[in-house]
Amino acid sequence: MTAVDHETLVAHLDRLKLTAIRDQLDTLLDEAARSKMTLREALAFLVAREIARRDERRISMASKIAQFPFVRDLDGFEFEAQPSLDAGQIRELATCRWIAHGDMVLLLGPPGTGKTHLAVALGRAAIRQSYSVQFVTAATLVAMLAKVGLRSAASLPPACSRGWPCPPVPRPCCARSELSRCRPQGDR
Repeated sequence: MTAVDHETLVAHLDRLKLTAIRDQLDTLLDEAARSKMTLREALAFLVAREIARRDERRISMASKIAQFPFVRDLDGFEFEAQPSLDAGQIRELATCRWIAHGDMVLLLGPPGTGKTHLAVALGRAAIRQSYSVQFVTAATLVAMLAKVGLRSAASLPPACSRGWPCPPVPRPCCARSELSRCRPQGDR
């Protein structure tokens, strides 16, 4: 194999859209050499850096699209201040299995109880797991529904009150709502 000059290598990285490797090429190659990595280890190292950069960009872009009012994570939530809230249940929600199952989460409670903080934290957890998220307040959602003409309860999707069993409501501040996806238990 012939020696490849720096400009050619950068052009190849550009063509393959490996911008993280391209932008840090000399630093990454120096670090691989200092660590005396094998060719396979160096390649894995370079690819891991590229993936990390893409994940950062994806999360950043998805967070902007989600239109969160602020940045919050579960680590910053004071569960001690809300003793009625089950911290384990909230951490389970952060795994996003409820999304994969087609369920929804509805956060209910008086002002100042941390509903928005939890909604943002759960949304950010979903983004990290490659789900699309849109933050919408209840007031905005009602206004959007009114704008498209859904003004009466009769026009909403079938709810659990139609005689189908619904999942138990775990806590008042964090309740699962099966509003649009409620179906008989045998169909799950």
